[in-house]
Amino acid sequence: MIYRLSGLTGHDRTIIQELQGTRSWKALVRSAKGTTTRQTPLHCYDAGQYRVFDAIIVGAIASGLETAPYGDLGSKLAVEMIVDELLIQVRSEGGQWHKPVLPRVLKSERAATHLFTPLVKQVREGLQIQAGSNEYDVNHLACTLMAFVATPFWMAALHIGGGLLVVRSVEGSYQVLFPDSEVQTIDRLPLTHPQALSTLQVCVYPQPLSFLCAATPPLIPVALQSPDRTPFSPFFQPLEDYIRDTPVPEEDASYLVEFLNSESLQSRVSTDRTILLGCYQTLREKRPEENEAVH
Repeated sequence: MIYRLSGLTGHDRTIIQELQGTRSWKALVRSAKGTTTRQTPLHCYDAGQYRVFDAIIVGAIASGLETAPYGDLGSKLAVEMIVDELLIQVRSEGGQWHKPVLPRVLKSERAATHLFTPLVKQVREGLQIQAGSNEYDVNHLACTLMAFVATPFWMAALHIGGGLLVVRSVEGSYQVLFPDSEVQTIDRLPLTHPQALSTLQVCVYPQPLSFLCAATPPLIPVALQSPDRTPFSPFFQPLEDYIRDTPVPEEDASYLVEFLNSESLQSRVSTDRTILLGCYQTLREKRPEENEAVH
């Protein structure tokens, strides 16, 4: 399934031309070590990564299983590999996206599954190679995986093993994607399990995004309200305000780091945790110093 510029209408081309150079993503990902004892106590078992390419952001988070001796390495490799594979697709003229980003594609979960499944297979093969070359079982690298690609027009995401993904459209409220991902990770199969692909879940959000927040499973009870399991605005609003108001988040990550390590959060989440934030805004919405920071 290859989407090309020939499928664009004149209206689509006009929108893309107006968007190029006028909008951008700001993002940040950070992890924090939990207080519970692990088999490798010096290492955080969580990992996260993102990349921005023009008006597209790709990102991933993963959480190593506590029972996996090298779960920290597994999560790190998993996010690196899936982000690299997604970025190849974004940059490749023969891939699922052709620069500039196409609107009105991947409307269905079937199309998203068609895109994500071979990429997840490559990540699983990479973990198999890592385990084989070091002569240990691949399940020693067991981890969850959540990944996404977001454009100015839509978002597509996947997860295996659990996680939280909350988004907000330009004029909407916070919304949970993968509502059933709140099930405890221990009840799900990790990425390294032989049947993991059968548990792959995908979703497509066919609206322009203003904000996204991906978090590893331990943060789900804190971020969602009971009993309806809807996003808890006092959790997400300060995070959105921070990422939106900070000119260059990678150079000023103190708020997110302090939040992840705060006593109030540690009192409720004792295990490792990761948050990936992103916001999409026009340059006209930004402060002058932010405009100067965009390259």
